[in-house]
Amino acid sequence: MGKQNNTPYTEHNVVDRIATMRGQAFSHLKQNPRERRDALLAKHGFTYSYRFIPHSGSSHAQADTLTLNWVVTVTNGKTTYQTEFHKGIGHLRYPWNSPYAVMNAQQKTATQAALTEAAETGRASDIRLDGRGVVVGGDLPFPDPSLDEVLWCLVQDAGARHFESFDAWAAEHGYDSDSRKAEAVYRACMECAKALLKLFAGETELQRISALVDEMENDANETAAGNSRGHNLV
Repeated sequence: MGKQNNTPYTEHNVVDRIATMRGQAFSHLKQNPRERRDALLAKHGFTYSYRFIPHSGSSHAQADTLTLNWVVTVTNGKTTYQTEFHKGIGHLRYPWNSPYAVMNAQQKTATQAALTEAAETGRASDIRLDGRGVVVGGDLPFPDPSLDEVLWCLVQDAGARHFESFDAWAAEHGYDSDSRKAEAVYRACMECAKALLKLFAGETELQRISALVDEMENDANETAAGNSRGHNLV
């Protein structure tokens, strides 16, 4: 038999081992919120997808303002939840898409037509003001829902589970407790909460993902505020 080399389990070995174990135990603290969130999503097999739906076929069809609309699907392979997701047309980021833009009647008509087409087709034509008319170019990138946006909205809606009643929820969010429309919104939020509890295997994990999503949102807001302050100083 070959000679065996046995390394004594000295005090120095013990110290090294404890340091290694401690580093492994707290390694997650070195990750930023996005990395921790993504690791938690991967743990639960969470994925999302979306498909655009025309404004005329959405739940906002009878609203006074146009919106961009999708059906969002989230799943962990066992539980699946679908809901509508909406954005204002301001997300198209047209430089002329502003109440302060100075346009003549022809340009206003062309602008409204472009916005309506985008809300119906999911394609944003590059419309540019040119003198007293407009020039139509190719397509601009469309503001499809990102994972960050979808998760933030879902965990906000699921927060309805923390209220003891519809009346308490309505009072907190400025809804009329006698409104059937408000009650329908509340019920939809509670359905979202039930789905997320299944997707993330219970309250503890849902609270973890919610905290990380809120942390990312706060970081983004602070960054945006810092950038804004920087511009103001120039």
